[in-house]
Amino acid sequence: MVTHDVDEAIFLGDRVIIMTNGPESEVGDVKEIKSPCPRARQPLIEDPENYRLRKHLITFLEDHAHHHEARGTAAKTSRRNPKPPSPTHQAPATKTEKQAALVAVSV
Repeated sequence: MVTHDVDEAIFLGDRVIIMTNGPESEVGDVKEIKSPCPRARQPLIEDPENYRLRKHLITFLEDHAHHHEARGTAAKTSRRNPKPPSPTHQAPATKTEKQAALVAVSV
């Protein structure tokens, strides 16, 4: 299952594979979900390990999105224009352009 929802990936998967964003995406990280199956929301909410995993996944997604945006801006700057493009001339980024995908895998 492919999702952009961290909580859904943790709840439904046995393993979460984080894909990097952009047209050249690849596997960025793989995390095992150690909570026993079948899962119920309340025990998962109360599990401190769930919060550590959730924080790791969100941090990875945020860090990678910012790295990708900076790389894209640098590439646009170095090709033809001596200055980065003006924000008023750029189309607004959609959620999928800013966020890498999560793949929840059940074994």
